[in-house]
This record gives sequence, structure tokens and C-alpha cells, in this order.
Amino acid sequence: MGSLSQLIRAGTLATIVRTFELVQDTMPPPLTTVSTVDPIKVFFTLSEQQYLSFNQRNLIAGLFEVSGRRRHTAQRARC
Repeated sequence: MGSLSQLIRAGTLATIVRTFELVQDTMPPPLTTVSTVDPIKVFFTLSEQQYLSFNQRNLIAGLFEVSGRRRHTAQRARC
């Protein structure tokens, strides 16, 4: 069953309507819709402990790979 549109509601992704369902104009409008976009970029604030915990859980589960370089590197002072 494919969905025609999807809605983010209270932090979860939910289907508004399914294929072949009757769509009425009295239905409430969605808060937002999500299209197929790759990648989706989001910004949010985490404490250091939350960040470390997230990395630990997801690296163990194999959900993502860490790559790249540190953005801020120490520079040597010139004498």
C-alpha cells in the first residue's frame, strides 16, 4: 500500500491517506508534507552527552559511518 502524502505529527511519520481511499475537502490540512528528498538536512541542539550517546548507539547498530575531518584544527603559533 503506497501512501499519497505523509505527515509529521508529534515526532512520528504517519500516513494521511492510502491509495484508493476517498479524499474529502473537509479533511484538516497537514502540518507539513515530506517529499522524497535525498539528503534531508536538519539542525537541532544536543548536549555533548546526548551526542556521544547517539553516536555510540548508531555506530554499534551500523546505521551510519563516521567520515570526514575535524573542521577546527589547532594551528601552531609562529615564533
